[in-house]
Amino acid sequence: MKYSASLLLSLALLASCAPKNSNQSSLDLIASKYFSMRQQTPTQYVGIVQLSHPALLAEAQTVDGKPVIDEELKKAILDEQEEVISKLKDISPDIKIVATYKMVLNAVAFVAPSEVAGQIEGIEGVNKLIQNTNFARPQTVGLEKKVTAAIESLKDKNSVSFIGADKAHKMGISGQKMRVGVIDTGIDYTHAMLGGTGKKETYDSIDPSAPNDFFPNAKVVGGADFVGSKYSAGGASLEQQVPVRDENPIDESGHGSHVAGSVAGIGDNIVSYSGVAPEAALYALKVFGKEGSTSDIAVIQALEYAADPSEKIEPTNRLDVVNLSLGGGFGKPKILYTEAIKNLTKAGTIVVASAGNSGDNPYITGAPATSDEAISVAASIDYMPQNIAVPAVEVSIEGASKLVEKVEGNGTIPADSSKVSGALVHIGTGVEAISEEVKTQVKGRIALMDRGAISFEQKFQVAKALGASGVVMVNNVDGAPIAMGSEGKYDFPAVMVTKSLGDAIKAALAKKSEVVFNFSPGQIINRDDLIDTMTNFSSRGPRSIDSLIKPEISGPGANVISAAFGTGAESVQFSGTSMSGPHLAGVMALMRQAFPKASVQELKARILNTAKIMMANGAHVAVSRQGAGRVQVEEALKAKVLAMPATLSLGEVPVASTKTVSKKVTLTNSSDKDVLFSTRAINSKNIKVSLQSALKVKAKSSLTFTVSFTLARENAAQNNIEADGFVILTNADDGSKVSLPFLAVLNKVSDIKASDLVTQTDSKVDRNGSEVKVTLTNSAKSSGDALIFNLLGTDERKTVLNPNNMSASTLCDLEAAGIRIIEKTDKGQTTKVLQVGVKLYDAMTFWQPCDISLQIDANNDGIADQELLAIKANYVSGITADIFASLLLDAEMARNLRMAFEMDPANTQENYLPAILDAREMKFYNHSNVAVVEADLSKIAKGKNGKVGIKLSVTHLEADSKGDDFLANHGEKWQSLNLAENSLAFYDMPEVVTVGANDLEHVSMRRGLGNMRALVLYPHNSPAALKDQQSQILVEKLLK
Repeated sequence: MKYSASLLLSLALLASCAPKNSNQSSLDLIASKYFSMRQQTPTQYVGIVQLSHPALLAEAQTVDGKPVIDEELKKAILDEQEEVISKLKDISPDIKIVATYKMVLNAVAFVAPSEVAGQIEGIEGVNKLIQNTNFARPQTVGLEKKVTAAIESLKDKNSVSFIGADKAHKMGISGQKMRVGVIDTGIDYTHAMLGGTGKKETYDSIDPSAPNDFFPNAKVVGGADFVGSKYSAGGASLEQQVPVRDENPIDESGHGSHVAGSVAGIGDNIVSYSGVAPEAALYALKVFGKEGSTSDIAVIQALEYAADPSEKIEPTNRLDVVNLSLGGGFGKPKILYTEAIKNLTKAGTIVVASAGNSGDNPYITGAPATSDEAISVAASIDYMPQNIAVPAVEVSIEGASKLVEKVEGNGTIPADSSKVSGALVHIGTGVEAISEEVKTQVKGRIALMDRGAISFEQKFQVAKALGASGVVMVNNVDGAPIAMGSEGKYDFPAVMVTKSLGDAIKAALAKKSEVVFNFSPGQIINRDDLIDTMTNFSSRGPRSIDSLIKPEISGPGANVISAAFGTGAESVQFSGTSMSGPHLAGVMALMRQAFPKASVQELKARILNTAKIMMANGAHVAVSRQGAGRVQVEEALKAKVLAMPATLSLGEVPVASTKTVSKKVTLTNSSDKDVLFSTRAINSKNIKVSLQSALKVKAKSSLTFTVSFTLARENAAQNNIEADGFVILTNADDGSKVSLPFLAVLNKVSDIKASDLVTQTDSKVDRNGSEVKVTLTNSAKSSGDALIFNLLGTDERKTVLNPNNMSASTLCDLEAAGIRIIEKTDKGQTTKVLQVGVKLYDAMTFWQPCDISLQIDANNDGIADQELLAIKANYVSGITADIFASLLLDAEMARNLRMAFEMDPANTQENYLPAILDAREMKFYNHSNVAVVEADLSKIAKGKNGKVGIKLSVTHLEADSKGDDFLANHGEKWQSLNLAENSLAFYDMPEVVTVGANDLEHVSMRRGLGNMRALVLYPHNSPAALKDQQSQILVEKLLK
């Protein structure tokens, strides 16, 4: 995957549109990971140390369905923590202990002066030092609409009845004696749905930091505020960044109350309806302040509380279910939450987590839902009127009117009540210069804008400045429009239309034809076809790094009605996977009540096996979107046969042409009757399924069978293909079904090797300027690329001291790097470009977690004058473009900008755009370990005779204290290089050489003055084999 240089250069156009400073500092942004943008003044380090003994729940035994801890281990953990805390205090009396964890982790959270943080990892007993990671505040999608009038048939037709939970209630299964923790913004326990008085004045009387007589109540029976109202993990002041616990978990922003209502609220059946498990008790586990973000420290405290609500190191009273409607994108397998959630699940608590609202983008599904044991929930659409009776907007082109489905944003006024109608004026993306004539025309009229280049927020700001009465946004890609998010509020309506309709509107305007748009024609479009489809915002999987099936199941997440905090008894519509998650949390409370002795894995299999497979246009919706399908409560309760594992994740599979893999599945029949199944499969292209045509499982018995999957790439160029489907078992007696989703990601695999590197001379004396030849031979059935560099150096593999540490990762471990100068032509202009090629030890599905930094010292003073980054552009404060880029920074200016921000964060905008000297493409290969960063050679500062010092590193954005991995000895010293083209050993090589299947390529380049060896990178060779499969170091030979 790569992006054109011309696209990246548009970054420079964003300077005038950079977002204004907010209450969130760059400590919330990954930008602070880069050397020239790191903290410049002494500050505090917020971190967690994991200790050597395992957590209590990791070693707990289960007796009668309850966890029993090892008392000797308990004493050892307490002693170890006491000793480590004492040693922390010895390092500095200013170190503050924020929290200790014993159940789900054995760890200590602390705040330390930044200058002593490096000493902490050396403390005896410290297994791992982890810098605290922040979570953005949970956001809903689209408009948050208050329910102001009674809704007809609300009691019988709502999101709870849609999934069949009402059938469970009629069976007497409503969550009785179940306890559910809501890890969120708190719960408004004064709300009528949540056991409160139902009076707004009660809420208004609450001091959020102090105990009161209204909490706990009969519904919200427990909980705590783990952070305090002022907390924001990325706050501008140091005080905001340290959590301060209190015992009042009142919701101050509304998200958690809505979530809680969907889990177990009691509705009035007029403007609200009861949650999935209405008789369950709720625990308010508040991890967000009134504003801003949260962090690992707080969320893991809540998980610790869920394991031991009495906080007496006694897990037998652990909660039954916890819900986490929070997280971040691109969740990985080896994270702290993997370990914490695994241990909590082992104790019998079911963990439900929302997949995220980042849309149909591969691998973006978020953590902590990507933890192995967490139930990861996507969002689908139910049958409630607000989802299928869609208010329309109307467009009239040359007198012909057409109704169009309304798709709007959350920061503009509702289109259907706006009463705005008028002519359209096209103004482009909002980045291009707008003529005075167009400015005059658009004032008081509706602006037609093109999606792309800048954010929706910035587009709305442009429209507002021009005096537009509304905005019609034209999608820039085929397919359905999307909801437009913005933080600000704008006093005009805005909707998005499809690209095809937008093109027709623009064509009419180009002919000087009038186009009239009506935001509120008062008409409805009935869309029954939307029922049991995916929302456009629900995050797509599979899981990053290993392509495990995540999300795993879907639930209602569109326009869900639940409690509106601070209102007494009102309700509000929210959309998001934050809403689908609590539906599943309620479902799991029902499952736990119905099957109290079942394991968490069995209960998870019960809901996944019986989910409804969603279809679209005659084919199944991708498994990476819907997981096993949409939850069906009644079917899950009635299931007599369970299939485990409940998902068949085949993961990343290198396939040269055709390959067969297999999985074993065990069916367990809990009934007194034999069950006979017929079998079939539905599958996408590139995968075929083979299994027995019939399976008979005897009463009270188990049967293991094998499913074989034949994977095929249709041509040599195909790569990174999701191949998926469902194995479906149908009960011959009653027609009930057990289904198993499967998913593989097929990657092409080449087998390229270079033969001798021969300089076409027989003497070293005259080799400068000689032709150099090398032959690349591919013996595989797939084509592949080769990239030739001058070798900068190699690096040793990182070691994991404790292989049992599930959060320890060697991701972004640098293996080798090379450098070259090539010519690139763009729009007829040829530029000499410096490129650095990087190879990691471990392959990645998506390059997002690893960033490359090349520090450049031109004047030999030991301080970087420039920094070349390979980075996701919007990780740098001041840039909103959501693309990967190579950015060359003036390092001194970047440091000064950072310093100015630190000195006055409340009044200074953090914006590094002025420091950007060059913006070009970053080339990387997904499902591989190769990337290339580049810069215009003429813009790189050079010392005398073209010499510079360099330090190359790869940074793991979510890593522990060893996140920076320097090449060889670059952490200690600068490597001297001459950047004159012929001063390198080899130059004038092609940028990429593609070698066809079972073919070879002869490559020619030129010999320079340097003495480096050649490094050849093969991103399509197998990354799972030995490390030299994707790289090769060549030693030069001369003619004999």
